[in-house]
Parts: sequence; C-alpha cells; structure tokens
Amino acid sequence: MTSPSEPDAGAAPRLPAAPFPRLLLRAVRLRCVVCGTGRLFRGIFRMPPACDGCGYVFQRTDGGGYFLGSIYFNYIMSTVVAGIVLVVLMPYRPSMETQGLALFIALGGFSLWFHRYARALFMALDVALDPPATTRGPDGETRVIGV
Repeated sequence: MTSPSEPDAGAAPRLPAAPFPRLLLRAVRLRCVVCGTGRLFRGIFRMPPACDGCGYVFQRTDGGGYFLGSIYFNYIMSTVVAGIVLVVLMPYRPSMETQGLALFIALGGFSLWFHRYARALFMALDVALDPPATTRGPDGETRVIGV
C-alpha cells in the first residue's frame, strides 16, 4: 500500500504542468492547452474529440458534464460586461426598457462570443490543477491521456 505522497507504481506518469501563464496564453489563442499546437474548435462551437497535435482528449470524463465549469468563467465575465454597459449608460439616464435592451444585446452577443474562450480557460485551469498522464500507443509513440 502506498502513502498519499508516493506515486502509485501502476499509474501512468504525469506530464509536468506548464507554467500557468503559458496555459492561459494557449487558451486565449484557442489552442490545445497541453501542447499549444492543436486547434480547440473546428467551427464556431464544435470541438473535436481530441487534439490533432498531441492526442489529448478534451472531454476528460465519460459523462457530458466536463465543461459545466466553463459556465462560471462565462458568468463572471458577463457580469463584468453588464457592469461596464451600465456605467457607460449612466450619464445618458436611459429608461429601464432601454437599459434592459442594451444589456440583452450586449450580454447575448458577448456570451455567444466568449463561449469558446470560457471552455478554453476552464481547460487551462483543469490542466494546471490536474496535469494529464501519458501512455505509449500501439505505434510506440507517447500519447497524452486525460486521467
């Protein structure tokens, strides 16, 4: 039996975590946060199952809820945008209807645009806190697995 500080002999070796600023930069560029080369999105919202560069599987859980954490990034940034919109509108003293319409347009557009970045930032945080493991593929190449 191993102690919590000793690695399990049967466990796959962990990749050393890249510095967090590098992970954030990769996320902002919408690149794989593990290798920095693979693209995170194929279209506006569609993610491939794994990175083309390193093979890292983006969805690290079997269920469909891995990216639920990205909602928090989107919510925080949307709150910041709402505050900015209201501060910008304050000198004009618009009606409540105008404020509501401005917030609806600004936050709707921002949330859709920021969705990809929220997912990428969540992945960067996840990889920083729990680096993925590696394994040897059938061809002998090292592959990244999200354990």
